[in-house]
Amino acid sequence: MATADCVNLDSLLDDSKLYEALHADQIRCEDEDLKVMWYHGKMSRACAEKLLFEAMENSPNQNLDGMFLVRGVSRSDKDYSLSFVHSRRCYHYYIHCFDEDYFMITEGPKVHGLDKLIEFYIEGANHLPTRLTNLCKGTLPPAKVRKEGPNNLLHTAVQKGRVDVTLKILKHHLCPDVDSKNEAGYTALHIAASSDMAEAVSLLLSKKADVNIKDPDGATPLFRACMNNSVKSAKLLVKQVPGCVHEKSPVSGWVPLHAAAMCGHTQCAKILLDSHAALFPRGYQKETPLDVAEKYRRNRCQEFLEHYTEKLVLESTEKDWLHPELDRLGAENLFSQSRKTQGLFLVRKSGSTEGQYVLSVFDGTSLFHYAIQMMEYREQKMYYMDDGPFHRSLALLVQYYQNFADGLATRLIAPVTVASISDIDEDEAGQLYEYSSCSNVSPKSPTSRALPKPAQFRPKLPPRPPDLESPTPTAEPPNYRKNSVSSREGEHSPQHVEEPEESLPLLEISRKDLKLGSELGKGEYGSVVHGVLTVKRSLFGRPSTKQEVAVKMFHSVGNREDFLLEARVMQQLKNDYIVELKGVCYDKCMMLIEEFLPMGSMLDFLEEHPEKVRVKKELYLWAAQIARGMMYLESKRLVHRDLAARNILLASLQKVKISDFGLSRAMGTDKEYYKASKGGRWPIKWYAPESVCYGHFSRASDVWSYGVTLWEMFSYGAAPFEEMTGVEVIKFIEDGNRLAQPLKCPDVVYKTMRRCWSWEPTDRPTFSWLDWHFDTENEYVSARELLQALARS
Repeated sequence: MATADCVNLDSLLDDSKLYEALHADQIRCEDEDLKVMWYHGKMSRACAEKLLFEAMENSPNQNLDGMFLVRGVSRSDKDYSLSFVHSRRCYHYYIHCFDEDYFMITEGPKVHGLDKLIEFYIEGANHLPTRLTNLCKGTLPPAKVRKEGPNNLLHTAVQKGRVDVTLKILKHHLCPDVDSKNEAGYTALHIAASSDMAEAVSLLLSKKADVNIKDPDGATPLFRACMNNSVKSAKLLVKQVPGCVHEKSPVSGWVPLHAAAMCGHTQCAKILLDSHAALFPRGYQKETPLDVAEKYRRNRCQEFLEHYTEKLVLESTEKDWLHPELDRLGAENLFSQSRKTQGLFLVRKSGSTEGQYVLSVFDGTSLFHYAIQMMEYREQKMYYMDDGPFHRSLALLVQYYQNFADGLATRLIAPVTVASISDIDEDEAGQLYEYSSCSNVSPKSPTSRALPKPAQFRPKLPPRPPDLESPTPTAEPPNYRKNSVSSREGEHSPQHVEEPEESLPLLEISRKDLKLGSELGKGEYGSVVHGVLTVKRSLFGRPSTKQEVAVKMFHSVGNREDFLLEARVMQQLKNDYIVELKGVCYDKCMMLIEEFLPMGSMLDFLEEHPEKVRVKKELYLWAAQIARGMMYLESKRLVHRDLAARNILLASLQKVKISDFGLSRAMGTDKEYYKASKGGRWPIKWYAPESVCYGHFSRASDVWSYGVTLWEMFSYGAAPFEEMTGVEVIKFIEDGNRLAQPLKCPDVVYKTMRRCWSWEPTDRPTFSWLDWHFDTENEYVSARELLQALARS
């Protein structure tokens, strides 16, 4: 059968010839795509199993190991699930999508394209129980998740510049999917935009071609247009979908303005900036388009970017949205009195970092607080959030996020002010500011600005955009109900750094005051060494003192600002059962300085000295202390995420402390859980089902881990789930199984463990309840008396 490249395009102007050619092209492409027809759309786990079991029943004597299908999952538009047969049982693995079109199954590699991921597991089982073999025939997966596909007549017509033929193909009912990719991974829109075929671009856009679809290099059609100086195409694309100006490449983090700067295409750069693109977006290496133009000696473009003046066209003024006198509590009270409309926002000063600001925004359901950070760039003060663009002023930052959500929970719509509050009079509105605890600014007078009637503040709001999904790994549990997580399904996890509760500045320790000693252990993020800290007491002539400390040395900390925010949260924790963070030290690597506990981890002690640990003395006491420490974290709205016996340290036989907050993160006061946004090696054997499957971490998931920690304690350091792999553990839990009662574990303790392992998060006890349980249950009277004696001492 002739390929699309061999067809005489002139003949396609004849309607009958066009029909024949498109019909033949469709059959040829389907034949080439047969091996990819494993997709079954959004389908429940039960339906998938029914299809696979029917296939087994129809072929009882045939070995169907590896027969598979891929399905969409109901709770996400980006993730998928792989269902397959092995030893006449069905297995289900969650396929996580991240970085636009990269896919991964837990414990496996990250692969570009869903089609290539499936190919990988067809070639070999790798960590799956079996390699994939026969597909359960369905349809083709969505074009945008494929890395490549067969060339079709639409690709050929656009490639050869035949606008007339392209028009006829697009109007025909046998027209190929406009977003289908060719053998090189390009869509027709990529091809047309690269060649500046404005007419073809316009036709494809009229057929709803995806402007944000990526090619194998992570480039969108607009990105390609800017690389090739396709001015007309660039204008059409930004007019059709303005948001495409900030679409990032998952490979470099570049946006189209970077591409224009690299190639010196000043006219394309102007089109982007006039369409409200950020002037200083940053790639993964923190480079801006100006840096790129300078690097590649695009002098004219560099000069243009240096002198470009962004237009400020905000309908509101700074006094409408900037509230320097409000703290977090004051802002929340102001929002609580306003209309519950999506996109309301304000900017206030940070209570934790001098000179910085916070953006508070309401997404229609929850209130989010984002830290606005500042830094010098080319001798100019810049404002930014997380890895977002630099802005020369707060007003320009607000304007940018009014045009594009770009990682926020929602686009900014209208400022919330005292004047915007309905159903209260001016005096009551002014009283809202009394909630603010900022002492360095006098309270704002309620009459300091005109107060229009509430009816004047009625912004017209667009429909709420679909909730974004944060990356989440692993296998999908059966019958996981939508209301099984303690916050709403599909809640957006903001990509920007959320401001911590107001706190003291992070203590920086000088390297010269720190002497490093022997290594105490190693972990995923680095090593822990013994150290001696010299604490200077120069006030009133007091002598310096020396303290033993544990020094956590990190190979890499990813986003430095995120790390320091996390460290500041850790430094706030002051509790008898929490390891104290003394400060941070900057040297060749980032170091956290913590109190030194000489007896080491509880896990090691249980394994090496079981004869010193009695069930109804030390184990009961430690269990109660861990619950009390976790109750403290619960009260601070913190999630540990890695609670395990290895992360419990012994100060003495009578006291344990909770350690290792390397994976924990402060939860905002507006939501009951957050979604993990980074990958990494996860301790699956300690994780709750919703953490494994959806990346949801909460107080309830910590309670599950507490139950596993209890099991480790009462089995004297045995490994939970023994030699089972993470995948086998998931299946074991899904089937309703739980860890067996350890030999020396009293029934009352095992009953508590089982409560901690309830499938539904809402059915698990809280740490407050667990603390009460240890404080009132007769079984623990000896531990309770010891706790009281320790408190008195």
